[in-house]
Amino acid sequence: MHDAEVGWAPDSARLFVTWSESGELGTWHVQLYQVTERGLKEIKGVTKLVRGDMLHRERKAPIPRWVTHEYRPMWDSLDYCEPEMVGSQWLNGSKEILVAAGAGPDSGCKYMGEWVMYRLDTTTGEVLQAYTSREAHRIFGDDDLPKFDNNDEDLLGAPSAN
Repeated sequence: MHDAEVGWAPDSARLFVTWSESGELGTWHVQLYQVTERGLKEIKGVTKLVRGDMLHRERKAPIPRWVTHEYRPMWDSLDYCEPEMVGSQWLNGSKEILVAAGAGPDSGCKYMGEWVMYRLDTTTGEVLQAYTSREAHRIFGDDDLPKFDNNDEDLLGAPSAN
């Protein structure tokens, strides 16, 4: 576990840990924990639906505008990469979490640098709502959210798997 960050819920009932497999360019994950009298108990699978939805969006998204005929062979050589997961903010005490899902960690990934923000139920992992990075910054503020570029509409506009 590299570069781990902890986010405590305002009600102190839960926490999330965002961590990377191998540093800045490794795949990022989010794990949630319930605080109990006996210690911490992991809440498993909270981001499972997000991972599937993000991969589905990538595969269904339109080819970005920058991919002209000249760049099409390069685009075709890129991969659909395992999404990055970054815990961003707690919502409604510890009942919901805002998770940023990024389309892969490096330049070999299609849609690299594109983010979709997901509001999740922390008990079930149900996706309550998805936002573009721009929408999330407007609604939730800039604290602990990934920076966005002007192309983040591409993946949110793609059909959801849910």
